[in-house]
Amino acid sequence: MFVKDIQLVNFRNYENIYFQPNQQMNIFYGQNAQGKTNLLEAIYFLLRAKSFRTNSEKQAISFNKDQSFVRGRIEVFGFDYIYEVKISQHNPKKIRINEEAISNISQYSEKSPCVLFRPEDLNMVKEGPNLRRDFIDNLIDQVDPSYEILLRRYNRVMFQRNIILKKNQDPSLLRVYQDQLVDLGSRIIKKRYESLESFKKYAKKYHFFISYEREKLDLSYETKISYQTSLENMKRDYQEAFNQSLENDLNLRRTSFGPHRDDLKIYINNKEAKDFASQGQQRSVLLSFKLAEVVYIEREAGQKPVLLLDDVFSELDQKRKKLFLDAIGTCQTFITTTDQVVQIQKIVPDSSVYSINQNKLFS
Repeated sequence: MFVKDIQLVNFRNYENIYFQPNQQMNIFYGQNAQGKTNLLEAIYFLLRAKSFRTNSEKQAISFNKDQSFVRGRIEVFGFDYIYEVKISQHNPKKIRINEEAISNISQYSEKSPCVLFRPEDLNMVKEGPNLRRDFIDNLIDQVDPSYEILLRRYNRVMFQRNIILKKNQDPSLLRVYQDQLVDLGSRIIKKRYESLESFKKYAKKYHFFISYEREKLDLSYETKISYQTSLENMKRDYQEAFNQSLENDLNLRRTSFGPHRDDLKIYINNKEAKDFASQGQQRSVLLSFKLAEVVYIEREAGQKPVLLLDDVFSELDQKRKKLFLDAIGTCQTFITTTDQVVQIQKIVPDSSVYSINQNKLFS
């Protein structure tokens, strides 16, 4: 899969630009605050019908404009599709494929997976488990659109259960929601575990490679529910855990365990990365994750994702840059940089280079 062309109208600092990217390596370069990340956001917007920078998508509309759109031609399994996302100050977002309106974002994005690196993702290694849970969920969602529906149902039911807990209502009312959470939560945990087992094979290989064969990476999914068993056994364990935690949940006035509280543990040479990993090690972990994500999606979805890399080479030595770029292979890639153009072109000679200056794109 790759983007064949893309047009932005009133998107962030761009009034109207159109370009046809290289099917492999594309480099956006320029000084800071020129709009390099805005271009990556637009490509992500085109592929996923949402922003990776804000939950308020109207912020992407250019100042003093009523609406914005991103439109592009994407080749998927040899067929061209015209994707379009339109956002307005006054109306709901509109998404279309080949001029046909699409009401479900999962239906829109299932043909167009992408892998994103941004500097703030480094926080995933050291900070709270919610970032690591989000990583697993996004990974699965790229290859299984029904997973997002499962998560939404779980969160909705848990919200209703928490309302009852907060109001200290009759505990018998909790039973209805408890049974639903047992079913939904068990399926989420099992899916996360199985996906992680497949993903971590690639992550371990790439991390060993990027660390010059000095470090061994390992990953573990941490939950209170036993997941290395059948789904029915999981549900029984889940139900029993609910029965045991009822008094605690009533005191806390919230649901104290389940997939919303689980964690992805990251280990380097058998030590938990959250506690000791240096900034360089954090970056190596994340780069390994992104390379593994590309392979995982290709194996599960049958097509290569688009790779979006925002300022990926900061603090990387030349050898690691080459190792990373060599590992990317033939995946269509978009990279932002302020000063790494010559170095990237030495490694990938057929790169397309775009200079960004004063809200304009120059090839």
